[in-house]
Amino acid sequence: MQLLQFETAGPDNEPYLVEIDMVETSDERAVDIRYAIVREGHLPVIASVYFDTREGVIHLSGLEIAVTGYMACLIACGLGHIMQELLQCWRAGKRSPKQLLACLRDKGVDLTPGLVNCSVSCLAAL
Repeated sequence: MQLLQFETAGPDNEPYLVEIDMVETSDERAVDIRYAIVREGHLPVIASVYFDTREGVIHLSGLEIAVTGYMACLIACGLGHIMQELLQCWRAGKRSPKQLLACLRDKGVDLTPGLVNCSVSCLAAL
């Protein structure tokens, strides 16, 4: 289920499409969030957050990919915001995957400004 999507321009003035999808896993106590950055003519850069709702443990993957400084900044900043919101929902008592996904879905529009600010900050940092 798509949580949000927006497009930003990178340092090369090319469009970068940022997509965040939530995936229910076969594990009844886990949530998987996919964070992708897509550029036309390039392979997408995908990182994911796997969150164990019972233990509160977060596992990040996809960060080992060699990418440009701008892409690395988008990924790090974006994942930071996503994890912050995920943990906020979890601390509010949303402990099942369905409750967490619903909480994040409800925050969908509220997440966008923080992620757009990330893209602007990353662009300004170059």
